Amino acid sequence: MKRKILIPIIVIFILILIIIVVLLKGNFHKENNSELYDVKVNKELSDINLLIQDYFSKDTTDLSNYGYNYIDEKRNAVIVGLMDDSEEKQEEFINNVFSNCCGSEYIKFIKDNSLIKFKNSKSIFEAQVLTKNDNILTVKVLKNSNQFRKNDTVVVKALKLNDEIIVGDNIKITFNGSVLTSNPPQIGTYDIEKIK
Repeated sequence: MKRKILIPIIVIFILILIIIVVLLKGNFHKENNSELYDVKVNKELSDINLLIQDYFSKDTTDLSNYGYNYIDEKRNAVIVGLMDDSEEKQEEFINNVFSNCCGSEYIKFIKDNSLIKFKNSKSIFEAQVLTKNDNILTVKVLKNSNQFRKNDTVVVKALKLNDEIIVGDNIKITFNGSVLTSNPPQIGTYDIEKIK
């Protein structure tokens, strides 16, 4: 009698163990596949980020609309800051960076998987000119902005500088949002105009 009861209990116990093992094995594979996917996406993002950095490190590359780029793992994308982030400029950016090195299939892959997200990187602040040396200004910020606080000192490097701008002038500076962390901080400019 005891044997008749004991056999079904042992069979049920073995079945439960088999089910547990199968379930654990299935979850193990899911976790490993997820990790493999994350590694593949992170590698892809790293490759894209490096290709962008390589493209913009060339002396002949036009930097006038480019601000910055970095990997945002939470959004699974490379974030690119552009002064003008219109759809036309986004398309131009992707074609300029990836056409020569990677071709249309890679561009399609980037777009289909939303691996690049664009942000407007234009920053504007008002300042007073403290010193002027060729195309380099040292300025004092006149009021708080996204990047700087009132009375901060900033070194401004301009591609071209209007001869009319002199020490003591108040100016409006438009730049790509990228700040070199030095003392004082340094920026490159997109536009400088005199405030009247």
